[in-house]
Amino acid sequence: MSLREEFFKLFFEMDICSADKKRKKIEEMNEILVKMDDEEFDTVFTRDMFSSILGLLEKKKVSPDDIAVLLKHYGFCRELKSKFKLALQRSQLSKRFELLYVEEENKKQGKNEKLLIDLCECCLLLTEGCLAKETLAECVAHLLKVALKKDENEEIQKEVEMALLALSSISRLVV
Repeated sequence: MSLREEFFKLFFEMDICSADKKRKKIEEMNEILVKMDDEEFDTVFTRDMFSSILGLLEKKKVSPDDIAVLLKHYGFCRELKSKFKLALQRSQLSKRFELLYVEEENKKQGKNEKLLIDLCECCLLLTEGCLAKETLAECVAHLLKVALKKDENEEIQKEVEMALLALSSISRLVV
């Protein structure tokens, strides 16, 4: 089975498994993305894939947290592979991610800071210019706060690196 087929198999199994198994499948899909060559990588995240992800979100089959983990990793791999595909910027999923961000940001109580950061990173890494200026400014502020963390903890350093990578994509957003 090709890496692409393995990725799709895991993806389409997500709507019928428990939350813990979904997270495990996402981790496996993220590992597969790293192993893919450029040709396979280019065929995974298409408009149809983004529509499928949006469908899972809308039907509440997968949480925004889990989808953010998958899409952040996709954005990270895309940056590493210097792939600048425009598939997400015109999709309903990009609008949904911005809406999820705005909803979470506007909560008076019980804001999920981790989700806010994940959504900011997804918005910056994947929307490529289709982000409202107000949302862009708020995302930059959130990510700068993360980037300024100084800690030797490996997990926090990964968060800082991801925030910096997302911030580095702003040059493509501002014309």
